[in-house]
Amino acid sequence: VLGSMATRYICMPTEQELASVELGFEAVTGFPNVVGAIDGTLVPIQRPKDFEGWYCRKMFPAVNVQAVVDHVGSFRSLSICAGSNNDQSLWNGSAVKKRLSTYVPAGRHLLGDAGYKLWNHLLTPYPESEAVTDRRKRVYNGAHSRTRIAVECAFGRLKNRFRILLSKLQQKTSRGVCRVIVASAVLHNLLILVQDSQRIDGRDPLLVDAPRVVHEDATDPELPISHAQGVAKRNDIADILIGKF
Repeated sequence: VLGSMATRYICMPTEQELASVELGFEAVTGFPNVVGAIDGTLVPIQRPKDFEGWYCRKMFPAVNVQAVVDHVGSFRSLSICAGSNNDQSLWNGSAVKKRLSTYVPAGRHLLGDAGYKLWNHLLTPYPESEAVTDRRKRVYNGAHSRTRIAVECAFGRLKNRFRILLSKLQQKTSRGVCRVIVASAVLHNLLILVQDSQRIDGRDPLLVDAPRVVHEDATDPELPISHAQGVAKRNDIADILIGKF
């Protein structure tokens, strides 16, 4: 039943919702035009019979769950793949990426960590090696982190509320694993809608937080253009933020 509710309760903001989502994110640190925060987390599973590809980089069988969340921590998109898949490959195959112009309109963007490539539609932090000696870049990175943390807290609350996600899921098929995760995310969103008052720890012990290698499709002719636009947009926003702090 909960799985059938996913398309209704786990969906990207509509055009009518985008303004309130942007304002909600901007209220955190002044970071403009954000329509979602994106990240990945690991959910442990039983060792499959065909275990090739299911072991994550932390050397246990898992699925990698990538999500886009809004400013209140509601899950707006979920992508689930075998644990060996990195965040960039999950993003490349996601429904949001496939309908990017619809879900992330021109001038707006998602926030992702350093595990993602910088694009016009997905802004990442400056490399720490650059931010150490440049206050403008440090201010940008700080605002980026405090705004993007919405997705980390959402994963933490999801797992700490539905603690089955912290131990090995007992489902024997990948379909069963996905059903449990999606059902948990639907319940999570419903509890936000009804303004549940229970305080839940927002720390995720299995957040995908180690340095990652970014993979990209070098054959896509739009990538250099989008990356250059992302560099320019990040610099423009850094100029705006330095004037606020």
